[in-house]
Amino acid sequence: MKETYRSENDFLLSAVRHGDQKAFDTLFRKYYPMLCAYGHRFVDLEDADTTANGEDTRVEVKTGKEVVLVAPEREGFRFNHWEVTSGTVGLIDADKTTAYFTMKSENVRIKAIYDEYHTITMVDGKGTAYDADGKEITSAVVGDKITIVAKDRDSHEFNHWEIDPDNVILEDPNADKTAFTMPDEPVSVEAKYKHLQSITMNHGTAYDEDFSETDIAKAKQTITIKAEDRYADGLVFDHWAVDTDNVILADEYDEKTTFEMVNGAVELTAHYKARVTVFSVPAKFEEGIGEHSDETWEKVGKTATITAKIDEETFPGMEFDYWEVIPTDLDIGDIHSPTISFEVPECEVKLVAHWKASGMNPIVDPDEDLDPGFGVEPESSDGGAGAAGAIVVGAALGGAAVWGGYEITTRVILNDLLPAGAAIPANRGQLALLIWTEKGKPEPAAQPAFADITDAEQAKAAQWCVEQGLLDAREGKFESDGWMPKFKTIEIWNKAFPKK
Repeated sequence: MKETYRSENDFLLSAVRHGDQKAFDTLFRKYYPMLCAYGHRFVDLEDADTTANGEDTRVEVKTGKEVVLVAPEREGFRFNHWEVTSGTVGLIDADKTTAYFTMKSENVRIKAIYDEYHTITMVDGKGTAYDADGKEITSAVVGDKITIVAKDRDSHEFNHWEIDPDNVILEDPNADKTAFTMPDEPVSVEAKYKHLQSITMNHGTAYDEDFSETDIAKAKQTITIKAEDRYADGLVFDHWAVDTDNVILADEYDEKTTFEMVNGAVELTAHYKARVTVFSVPAKFEEGIGEHSDETWEKVGKTATITAKIDEETFPGMEFDYWEVIPTDLDIGDIHSPTISFEVPECEVKLVAHWKASGMNPIVDPDEDLDPGFGVEPESSDGGAGAAGAIVVGAALGGAAVWGGYEITTRVILNDLLPAGAAIPANRGQLALLIWTEKGKPEPAAQPAFADITDAEQAKAAQWCVEQGLLDAREGKFESDGWMPKFKTIEIWNKAFPKK
């Protein structure tokens, strides 16, 4: 019977192949009920098109028909893949939100698999989390690679990361930029820092290991310090003073030295010695500066004691008269005492010892009004300048008997040369201003640019005098308070206002 049935089917199929319509109709009528019974099956799409009540979507599909699966968006979740939980269909693009398969003659159950988003908390906002595309994020799903970067903080240096839960593994917990794999739960990450301690430098600069200037450092870091070069101000380095007890300098007497940073603020001060130059007057003058008899370097802030000296063999019969002091506000006590003491200021000191001839000339008060009865004529047959020159040269050759007349002579000449009522200039600034004013205050060719002059008129006067070759300037400074001896004043004035 079974063989007969097969033969009948074979016969009918053979006839159909040859275009026999009747054979086709016979087969169709014979198997139609069976086709209807097996031609309809059901596909359950879990979470593929969820209804309002949360029930699974149920779709009736014919065998051989292509089915499209679309996963809906779910707040707080990210689609992962499709999973066939019942049936044997093969899915195309199972890892995409839209997948495909061809219906078989069986019921199929398919589930959309989602991963839940979990929060990533950067404690106190001291770091930032990024996904694989470099986008800043605050949440992720299990398996995502998360990059975290610590933020820069003033006066702090990154130390390490702390993460919760502690079973999450960081690639490098001591690097300010590192990564981890997101677990299936929330994560909290905190960047830990070391507080960098301050370095305060007085008259110096601190450098790190790369020799970059710095004012902060971490403990045990090697710091190099260098004192300011203040030679132009008449100062040379003496030693370092450290305000922190546990800071040890490699060499406190070296202007460039090192130390190991401690766990606390550090303050260092460079201390200097000031140049103290002692001149004798009358003497030989060059560029406005007298021929010095002595030069010492005294510690700033300490007490210096200076005694006026003169070569008695060259200048016999001389006795000390008074001190002229630069800076003018320096307190030296009794200016008529040959031995003086003073607190060394933070600048160069110039002391001019004035002498007089003992027993041969009356004591001359430099601030006393001149008396024409002294018998000194302001001009000779060849003019005032010749008189001054003759007397000073004579003094240099003739010894003590003539030295006493220097102060009187120069003052007489200057009173004759200078405008009526004008005071004898005591320094470079006063002389420049007097010359410039007498010239009618001409505008200088260039804009004044002296770092040590703030007064506008004084600056113009100094600039004009320098341009005319009457006075000089050094390293951008005019030094208005610089001492101007009377003999040099006479010389410069005659150059500015030559006799016709």
